[in-house]
Amino acid sequence: MRFRPAAFLALFALCAALLSCGKTPVRSARRINPEFMKLSRVFSAVSAECRDSVPDGSPSEMINDIHRVVSSGSRNFLSSSEKNADLIPLSARDEYGVSSDGILLRKAAEKSLREMGKKAKDDGVSLVVAGACDDGGCAADFCDGFVWLSENAPSFGWAKLPFENGARFRFIGKEACAFCDKWFGGSVPLMIEFVSAWKAAS
Repeated sequence: MRFRPAAFLALFALCAALLSCGKTPVRSARRINPEFMKLSRVFSAVSAECRDSVPDGSPSEMINDIHRVVSSGSRNFLSSSEKNADLIPLSARDEYGVSSDGILLRKAAEKSLREMGKKAKDDGVSLVVAGACDDGGCAADFCDGFVWLSENAPSFGWAKLPFENGARFRFIGKEACAFCDKWFGGSVPLMIEFVSAWKAAS
């Protein structure tokens, strides 16, 4: 089954209406996947921009993908509201540099940064963190290496954020990066809006 989000939303709104007035046979009603109904509610709850960013695809595939994101632990990095959670100060290492003191990242983000920095160094690129840009310890600005980061950061769980010089990235985890690229064209804010609506619809 392929779907366009707007058409999918309309179809399941019609199904819900038929069910509520008893116009759908019980046997047919039992065949309606409750996860599809949940996806319909999520599409109703998100902004038009978020809904319109989703490409044609399989609703089952999208549902499977979001379950992978939620169960992978990526959800823990999709909100900056969790302040001062396992934050550690950055200092210059073999794998990356820092341009100033007082830069804090969460442990998982720093571990991934080390792995990413090692790969960048192997490729002849030096990563230097210019600053952390949220209280949750998951986002960082970089001084250089933007082209390399754009091409490679998602494989380490770092997603590019909309920022004028392309230097800002956020650690969201590998599963969330793949989900974001596949369904939201790489837009982290739209993906976070969708995931938040999915969790609220549970």
